[in-house]
Amino acid sequence: MTYLKPMAIICCVIFGSCLVGADTATMNITVNAYVPPVLNFDYQGVALHYDDLQYMPRNDLVHPSIIKAADHIANPLGTYYMYFSPHVHTGIFMAYSDSMDGPWVEHGTNLISGAAAPDIRWIEEAGTYYMWAHTSNGHTDMWSSTNGIDFTFEGTAVDKDNIGSKNATYTRVYEHGIEGIGNKYIMLYTALDLSIDIRSTWLAVSDDAITWFQDTEPLVMPAAGENDAIYGSSFLRMDNKNYIFYEDNSSGNSGGNVKYVLVDDAFTPVGSGGERVLLMDPPTGDPADDRYRGGEFYHEDDTMYYFSGAGRKYREVIVYFTAYLPPAVPTFTVDIISPRDGDTVSISDSLPLIWTNIAPNGQPLFVDVLFGTEPDEALAGYDMALVVDNIEDANTVNVDASGAGTYYWRVDNTIGDADTVVGKVWSFTTTNDPAPTVEIHTPAMMTWSDNSVTLDATITDSGSSLLTYGWTAVPDGIGNPNITVDFDAGAEDPEVTVTNLTGSMVTVSMTLIAFDDAHPGESAEASVEIDVYPDACEMAKNGLGTPVPATDFNADCITDLLDFAEMASAWLDDYAATEAVDR
Repeated sequence: MTYLKPMAIICCVIFGSCLVGADTATMNITVNAYVPPVLNFDYQGVALHYDDLQYMPRNDLVHPSIIKAADHIANPLGTYYMYFSPHVHTGIFMAYSDSMDGPWVEHGTNLISGAAAPDIRWIEEAGTYYMWAHTSNGHTDMWSSTNGIDFTFEGTAVDKDNIGSKNATYTRVYEHGIEGIGNKYIMLYTALDLSIDIRSTWLAVSDDAITWFQDTEPLVMPAAGENDAIYGSSFLRMDNKNYIFYEDNSSGNSGGNVKYVLVDDAFTPVGSGGERVLLMDPPTGDPADDRYRGGEFYHEDDTMYYFSGAGRKYREVIVYFTAYLPPAVPTFTVDIISPRDGDTVSISDSLPLIWTNIAPNGQPLFVDVLFGTEPDEALAGYDMALVVDNIEDANTVNVDASGAGTYYWRVDNTIGDADTVVGKVWSFTTTNDPAPTVEIHTPAMMTWSDNSVTLDATITDSGSSLLTYGWTAVPDGIGNPNITVDFDAGAEDPEVTVTNLTGSMVTVSMTLIAFDDAHPGESAEASVEIDVYPDACEMAKNGLGTPVPATDFNADCITDLLDFAEMASAWLDDYAATEAVDR
């Protein structure tokens, strides 16, 4: 997938199928780490109706998003806050309640004027709530809030111009890292591709939930019979699988059935392919009127709640369903640390395999580790050598991988009296072509603006595979036009010239990176720092700590006629006392 430039949880967690009638709903549902496979969903009624609200500029409620305010807000109005808006860009509104079952009390204030379709999440590392919504169809913006009522505009998150679409709206954000990307958050949103006139689900990724990189290819496109449009996307990770949920356009009114499709761990776009599974078929009578849009699921104690917009476009209400959720049985699947799945490493007769081993709730965790070289046997679980047998809290073992080839390994775990969880089979390839190493002999140093220094480095690569290496420079204040770094990135011992016009010392970190074709996922690197002063005098005084002589009146690091002139200007000035004064 290709990502374009950045723009400055209550999660939807459903699985299975259901047919929703006028009064009841039944569906299979799975939440978080473990939920039994079958739950019966019951229709509870209308949670919010525009006729019951005093302050509602439009008779329309869409895209509910709920937080448990009591978790992060001191003295909240209620335990829960539900955010919603009309379809048109009128504003974001809120109702609060001490129970997910209501009653919901109208807050009565337009929290973000001109915005629509809120999605709010608590971001732990930021210590605040982030809300995404759109004030125009061309982009989705972000606001922050510590109390859930007063919101501060932070900037644009995703924009249509980055993907060549008509819009970029109706977002849902989740904390989820994608294999091979290294992100922390994902955003799903919908956009109409102008080149083909089809509305699809698109993906953006972020490390901090602020700066987003938009994939330039849609993640999920409508399948045949879905009227060239899908809406209201959401995400669930369950049983090591990734489910994308959406509403099709079966109503012909921008919404309809709820469906899902699988994507792989790399979130490879499925286009219009992939098996589409019907999850919810809205009834034709009130309040659904053959159309759901923008649903969301919430797990509270032993109950699963489902809130969704329902009804014809511009006349939606918010309905909800509940299902009993039996107590969760904790399960745990270890995660790989090293070698990573698919890595190429050097042969070794004592290669460490490393994995995570932290069980939920601090319970004892016992592991078995199986290791072998035959893919069919490994994947089937046959004839793999048991190299760790029921050891508590083990997280590493050394294995003999002294032959060049592909190896397979698996970590199974058992918590208490629970059944053993069979782990995923990972693989790595060994080579007798050792990975390159780099060493920088030049110590950390100091210089001044435009005074070049030459770095001394050694790259060692004894193998025959293609070697690639290069230098990078990262100065303090990166992007500052008053700092430029000139060097040959492809030289092993480059000459580095830094122009520093900032008026103060800056530090430039020079890093040498090397890798070869035999180890595509493994690189060697080393760094050295260079302190660069505006000039040689500043380096002498502030870097070397050279004291300024009493004769250097203007402190320019040289005693010359300028200093004599300064002394001469005060020549024969008499500052002796001329009369007695009171003490």
